[in-house]
Amino acid sequence: MAATGQIEGLEVILQRLHTLENAVVSLEATVVEQAETIAKLEGIIASQAETIAKQRALILKYQSMLFDKKSEKSSGNDSKNAAAKETDPASGEDSPSQKTNGQRGQRSGAPGHGRRLYEELPPREELYELPEELCHCDKCGIDYVKCGTEDSTTVEWEVNIRRVTKKRAKYLRGCNCYRSIIITAPAPAKLFRKALLEVSAVSNLLVNKFLHGQPINRQLNEIELHCGVRFAPGTIVGVHDKVAELLRPLYDEFILHLREAGHWHADETRWMQFADECKKRWWLWVFSSSDVVSFVLDPTRSRQVPRRIFGLDDPDAQRAFGFLNCDRWKSYQGLDGLLAAFCWAHVRRDFIDLGKKYPRIIDDWVKSWIERIGLLYHLNEQRLLYDPGTEDFRQADATLRDHVAEIARVREMEAKDASLILPARKALESMLRHWEGLTIFVDHPEVPMDNNEAERLLRTSVVGRKNFYGSGSLKSGELTESAYTILLTADKNGLNPLTYLRAYLDACAQNGGESPENIARFLPWKASPEDLAAWKLPTNAN
Repeated sequence: MAATGQIEGLEVILQRLHTLENAVVSLEATVVEQAETIAKLEGIIASQAETIAKQRALILKYQSMLFDKKSEKSSGNDSKNAAAKETDPASGEDSPSQKTNGQRGQRSGAPGHGRRLYEELPPREELYELPEELCHCDKCGIDYVKCGTEDSTTVEWEVNIRRVTKKRAKYLRGCNCYRSIIITAPAPAKLFRKALLEVSAVSNLLVNKFLHGQPINRQLNEIELHCGVRFAPGTIVGVHDKVAELLRPLYDEFILHLREAGHWHADETRWMQFADECKKRWWLWVFSSSDVVSFVLDPTRSRQVPRRIFGLDDPDAQRAFGFLNCDRWKSYQGLDGLLAAFCWAHVRRDFIDLGKKYPRIIDDWVKSWIERIGLLYHLNEQRLLYDPGTEDFRQADATLRDHVAEIARVREMEAKDASLILPARKALESMLRHWEGLTIFVDHPEVPMDNNEAERLLRTSVVGRKNFYGSGSLKSGELTESAYTILLTADKNGLNPLTYLRAYLDACAQNGGESPENIARFLPWKASPEDLAAWKLPTNAN
């Protein structure tokens, strides 16, 4: 009986062990399942955390775009201070060269220059006298004696818009030598047949629109305020279409001359084209050399635009060779005969944007890179102070090259740092990919480090785009190209854009409403010294 009880007890134990074993297997399966679930959830959490970080970065970026200052300009002494720390580190307070008082304008105690009299403006005198009843002594009645004047100067602003009636004299023939009895004086030169607007009016409208960004309707409102007359907008648009044809030959000459340079700046911005059956979003390109600024309006942002402008696809055209300062857009790369010199300001902007997106994560890292780039600018400016070939230039050049090598070393080291966030590593990888173009200025000091010139030239068109939205027709687009090109080229050559444009349109009027036959006279690099001197003056002076 005892043996039987023990056997039964063992069977019970074995059943319990079997049950426990099944429970353990079930629990192990549950643990594996839960581990897989946890792994999936951790992946989802990591993905969501990455998404949140990206969205937070975008929010910070857009907040910065809305509320921060728009300029990326530093205090002006950052690069110099960085250079001072690099060459002579101090353990205590900043050196005197690093201290700035932050004052702007005239310093306290400095001698003033007096009030300007604006003597270059045409004068008009107004005499103010005492009333006749006050021109004698109120006690004895003896009259006052004039002894001069006390003068003060003010500036008057009037808009002078006149209706001009041109009368052609008629003469009655007193003899019978010819059939015609009445002879009329020849008609004055006009820009167009039956033209209502004079050359002065057309020139002012163009300059106000394309150089000052004032829409046509706003100009017409201003004219109505001054003289009470409202011109029909359709009349102005018709004039603009005809002017576009007159400006085109001069524009083509500017494009041809652009190819002769050996160094250019290029950039592009969006432009709205509202012509029928046209893509609305076009691109306004700018190409600038030492004496020409050329604008090109095109529906694409492709490489074909610079290839066409530089004559790379036309076997009969003059091909361009040299350096092209530009951003890192692919359309500027791979152009035959042109070496793309990339912009360090864009590289610096990469780090500034990263600092705005991830301020608490990589703030110190961003500041260190901005200081390195600032020092790079400073060392290059120091090198440009000396003539090539001199000992001072060689020393400054060696210092610059050492800093470029240090930037490359830090870039390669940090690009391998797995702890650095992915966007920061991407910025370093972009610098590596474009390193050859970024360092062209080292061996060619005449090439600038950035493309700021082209970006500044686009500001005028950006203001215009915001004010009048773009072009309403293909003909208006042609006028946009020509007007920006001619006016900004005149400004680049030190000419008065309004005076220069009026001179050209006057020549068109004298030629019967056609482009002048001697168009070379209006090319700033071929014009006579007398014409250049006259075109530098304001219109009233001529």
